[in-house]
Amino acid sequence: MLLEEVLDRLADDLTVDRADVPGHLLKQKVWVAGLGQPGCLYDGGPYYCRSKRQAIELLLDIADNGEGAPRGMRAALERDGVFFNKYFRAEISQVFLGVVI
Repeated sequence: MLLEEVLDRLADDLTVDRADVPGHLLKQKVWVAGLGQPGCLYDGGPYYCRSKRQAIELLLDIADNGEGAPRGMRAALERDGVFFNKYFRAEISQVFLGVVI
């Protein structure tokens, strides 16, 4: 199984059997992105991405209310991995794929 296949299955909320994933992929780092109301679990996500940029772009797209994402969101995610305002909280973090499955 390739990394893209694993990420696609996770995106579709399908289970991934660790035995089907090559050992070197379990040590691969992936980015986890999520969006939700402050103080709550993710309403959207978790989403698994190959890169930090991909994770940030995904959250910016989700947060876009038709007038763009909130001001400062990109910079906060790039700098701190977290953005929040009174409406929602967005987070990104890096983990090993083996932790996720």
